Amino acid sequence: MAGYTFDWVDAFSPDVFGGNGCVVVHDAENLSFEQRLALVRETSLAECAYLVGSEAADFGVRYYLADKEIPMAGHPTIATVASLLERDMVPLVDEKAAFKLEVGAGVLPIEVEE
Repeated sequence: MAGYTFDWVDAFSPDVFGGNGCVVVHDAENLSFEQRLALVRETSLAECAYLVGSEAADFGVRYYLADKEIPMAGHPTIATVASLLERDMVPLVDEKAAFKLEVGAGVLPIEVEE
C-alpha cells in the first residue's frame, strides 16, 4: 500500500482541534477520484485538499467533499497555504510570501504576511 504525506490543519484557529479541520494531502497526483472521496469520508471532515501539479501556477490543489470535487473552498485554501508554509515549500522573505494556487475555479493569487 502506498503512503502519502499529509497535514491535518485547523484553519481559522491557532488551537489544536479548534477551527475548521482539513487534511491536506501532498503529492496526490496518483490518488484516484474514488480514493480522494474515500479519504474525505474516512476523516469525517467536510473537505480535504489534494496538492497536484500545475502548469499555470506554483501549486495545483483540488478540493473534495465526500461525494464530489468542488471548484473552490475557503478553509481548505487556508489549510493548504498553512501546510505549504509549515513545510517550507513557500519561502518567506521579510516575513512575506506571494505565490499562485491553481484551484478548480482557476488561478488564485496568494499573499501571506507572517
